[in-house]
Amino acid sequence: MIRAMGLCSILIFLSGCAAEITAATPRAVIVKAGLPDRGIEKALALADAECSKHGRRARPVDPMPPGSGRYVFDCIFEFSNGGMR
Repeated sequence: MIRAMGLCSILIFLSGCAAEITAATPRAVIVKAGLPDRGIEKALALADAECSKHGRRARPVDPMPPGSGRYVFDCIFEFSNGGMR
């Protein structure tokens, strides 16, 4: 019984540790990585969804220091010919 309660506690704790947007403007988004950090792919999906509210696409900025748990993205316009602004 105690083992089952311990397992339930761990599962509840981990379910609340998803990646999340911590700051956003029409031109930039900061995403806090989830636990465990699943890499930039999940963060990019969240940032792209936020940037798309303003007709833009997310582009990763230089990586944050290792272990910072944050990803920073610029929200940019992408033209049909592949150019960016």
